[in-house]
Amino acid sequence: MRDTLADEEYFKGYIIKENDTITEFTRKINEGIIRPERIEPIKEHLNYLKLCILIAKYSSGYTIEEIKKDYLDIIKKDFESWNMGTGYAYILRMVSLGVLLNIGKDYFTLMERKVFEIGMYDALMKFLFDYALNDKVTDMKGKIYFKKPYVTLQEIVAKQNEREELLTRYIKKEWYRGHSSMDWYNTHKELDKKLYEGYWSFEAGAVAKILNIDDSSLKDTKYYPYDLVHFTE
Repeated sequence: MRDTLADEEYFKGYIIKENDTITEFTRKINEGIIRPERIEPIKEHLNYLKLCILIAKYSSGYTIEEIKKDYLDIIKKDFESWNMGTGYAYILRMVSLGVLLNIGKDYFTLMERKVFEIGMYDALMKFLFDYALNDKVTDMKGKIYFKKPYVTLQEIVAKQNEREELLTRYIKKEWYRGHSSMDWYNTHKELDKKLYEGYWSFEAGAVAKILNIDDSSLKDTKYYPYDLVHFTE
């Protein structure tokens, strides 16, 4: 178990529930039951649920190798369907996870094209893609589409002597509160509804990995995916 807010049985139930939802809606789409204008929004939601299942597996203690296998399956099948409706937060999590899982440049080439195409290529995305595709650490200057809470990541890059302190502040004080508008916020308070997949700041982990920040003080800190940051396969 990596998560501390729910137990293994909870996550087993969550994963079964969301897999059943995906199976049922996929069946309805294949059988022509869904109205044509509803198909794309439903597919977007199903893509989101696949990511939620992956996060729940990480929360419940699946190996990183298992997480990587599921991640690659999602990318291979779903990245072409990304559009403006997919959402910045979803795409940022997918790109950040790709950095942490060392998925290889071929997949990043495909993702970068798609992210640029749908207009979500900001300074943070560029920073991640520059590293993933070119092994470059750039300055992350420019516009970040959602300043709250991600603007602190620009500070982390810019202020070399304060990186550990700023990363700690971001994880412990800013990240969770900065996502108060997200549909997953506070879902841990209603576990009976099985909406909680775990809270993880994958983008902070990716930035820490790229900058080789000493994050030893953040091991076992909630929201911080420490073992993913140090995954080397």
